[in-house]
Amino acid sequence: MEFYLGTWNVLSLYRAGAFRLLRDQIDKYKTGIIAIKEIRWIGQGTLEKKYQTIFYSCDRKQHMLGVGFVVKKNLKRMVMDFEAISTRIRALTIKGKFFNYTIINVHAPTEEKEEIYRPTIGSHSLHEKANDNGYRLIQFATLNNMVISSTMFQQRNIHKPTWTAPDRSFEIKIDHMVIDARHMSDLLVVRSYRGGNVDSDHYLVIARMRARISK
Repeated sequence: MEFYLGTWNVLSLYRAGAFRLLRDQIDKYKTGIIAIKEIRWIGQGTLEKKYQTIFYSCDRKQHMLGVGFVVKKNLKRMVMDFEAISTRIRALTIKGKFFNYTIINVHAPTEEKEEIYRPTIGSHSLHEKANDNGYRLIQFATLNNMVISSTMFQQRNIHKPTWTAPDRSFEIKIDHMVIDARHMSDLLVVRSYRGGNVDSDHYLVIARMRARISK
């Protein structure tokens, strides 16, 4: 079975009309599960809509940070667990045919750049440098036998950036998908979509997967 897994820093769903706009974009790109960041709602919980279910975890008092998942209705029955670790980390476990999948949504703050090596990132990164978070991500992937799949597929440069400067003067790649190396063959392609619009400076990133999820 093929399905589409996405990640998107939506900047805020607290703005008027932002949530409706996000749902429209999900329908447009036919994405089964999207890990979203900077929701900026209050508290944590589950929100049921006609075509999607939203699992979220945000600050208890302030409209800041917050991560979660938007799951299409036809996949909700496969959700086994939704673990709130913090306002920056959330995990979703879905039932598979032979084994279960845990999807971890992590939102890290931006930092200054430094030189990196690339043993687990492939040869299709957009740039030759990364910030300290990028370096830590490579270390994490290396130590846990994982690969940064969003830089493993050859794409036109227009499909590589995930963030644009406010004045559109430059673009960089800061949103990534990491997968256990054993399951890398399940991924068919990973790329960003500039046409997705939720009034954010981040682009939607989607992976097309051939996964053995439960029917």
